[in-house]
Amino acid sequence: MIVLDSVCKRYGERLAVDEVSFSVPKGSICGLIGHNGAGKTTLMKILSALVKPDSGSVTIGGMELSENIANVRALIGYVPQKTSLYPEMTGYENLSFFGAIRGLSGKALQESIDFSVRVTRLEEYLHSPASTYSGGLAKRLNLAIGLLGNPAILYLDEPTVGVDPHSREMILNALSSLRHEYATTILYTSHYLEEVEKICDRIIVVDHGKVVGDDTTANLLKECKAMEVIFGLLPFDAEELYAPLLGLEGVTVAPMKISISEDAIYSALPLVLNELSKRHVRIERIRYGSGSLEQFIEKMKTQGQDTDV
Repeated sequence: MIVLDSVCKRYGERLAVDEVSFSVPKGSICGLIGHNGAGKTTLMKILSALVKPDSGSVTIGGMELSENIANVRALIGYVPQKTSLYPEMTGYENLSFFGAIRGLSGKALQESIDFSVRVTRLEEYLHSPASTYSGGLAKRLNLAIGLLGNPAILYLDEPTVGVDPHSREMILNALSSLRHEYATTILYTSHYLEEVEKICDRIIVVDHGKVVGDDTTANLLKECKAMEVIFGLLPFDAEELYAPLLGLEGVTVAPMKISISEDAIYSALPLVLNELSKRHVRIERIRYGSGSLEQFIEKMKTQGQDTDV
């Protein structure tokens, strides 16, 4: 559905996007993550036909973007991080206004509003002024506006920043519903790595304009499989326990937990257990399995990448 091939974009002396190539399959939710300034925003602008790349090609829905801008834009819904609402207007009036801008009218507009409201579950609040909406409701209305026209492709830029846990869960459920019920292709940026893990089936990591990670979520997390030793600290200085372990390859320490990367288990685990035993520390449990996206980012840092999501 979305294919970038060797895309570059330069702003003066700064290379914001450097030979980026990746694809997003139809009907998938793909997370685009990276630190501020990594190139995510520029990539989103390129994919939205707001910025023209200096080189490379972008194909969306089987169409070369530069030659089919109007047709490609008709496929895309965009949900910005900052809510774009008219506070004096009701939720319904906001949807009607933005739907008309998208070229919808009459029955098609009403059906589109009904669809957006149903997905975001805004029925109860539809006829209240947007000025009365909580932060979470405003984000849901922002999402509903992006869904007008039932776009085949949806771009979301930090859609859950500053919202309460209930609204966050509703937004994530809405995105999962779009993917499973309507085969919507979703490109999703967020600094909340747990969210990305939860809903994305593919993840692209960008750093200094380059793609440094691109795989299914399961495969990326498999790369950082780890064994965790969870324990109960007895009353002694924890630094006495941690100090001998800090220099061990593949070992990270946290309060009440020590993590050992998969490739370091055989060499490091006996030393870890020995240190715990010497200090009579009670082991609560030992857990082994796929790591977290946060651990993947940390692993890239140790391999020379400067990624900080």
